[in-house]
Amino acid sequence: MNRLDKILFILVLFMISLPVNAEKYEVKLKECVDGDTAWFYKGEEEIKVRFIGIDAPEIAHEGLEADYYGDEASRYTCEELKNASIIELEEDPYSDKQDKYDRYLAWVFVDGILLEEKLVENGYAKVAYIYDDNYLYVKELCSLEYKAYYKNIGLWNKEEKIGYCSKYNNIEYDYKNILIIGIVVLFSLIMIILVIAKIKI
Repeated sequence: MNRLDKILFILVLFMISLPVNAEKYEVKLKECVDGDTAWFYKGEEEIKVRFIGIDAPEIAHEGLEADYYGDEASRYTCEELKNASIIELEEDPYSDKQDKYDRYLAWVFVDGILLEEKLVENGYAKVAYIYDDNYLYVKELCSLEYKAYYKNIGLWNKEEKIGYCSKYNNIEYDYKNILIIGIVVLFSLIMIILVIAKIKI
């Protein structure tokens, strides 16, 4: 392998390692379903879309009662979609295009902001159904989930534990440890001040 071939080989490896983002495409809202599902018009086609990476509490259906915070999550999603000037979908290159119920799987953007992030941040949904760690936006969602969890926002008033995102708990999202460290540092400072004051007396 000559020098030029080596350079080309390195460039190809670099290109392969770059994050893959699919292009967004614009859709129009047809009908809200619940906190994580909706019908859209993609041109002339009507498609049912399940939002990637999250799970919102269920609304009442098929004789079953609504889950805790299910109605609130459904209302929030519907308001966000109805009030959006532009709705865009983005397929994830690491996800299947459809689920077992033939719903399209996509990241949903309302006026340029990822709706899944808004739902998780406000406690209307949790991070779930991640089948590949390379899914787009997952770490951002996990960060927002831990913030909502420690603030007991929305569904976290009753939900007891983090699921998928627990793998990140000891890396950068463990806010309880940060709080404990802060208390220990504060207590240490108070003790030092008291010792210095006693010595002066």
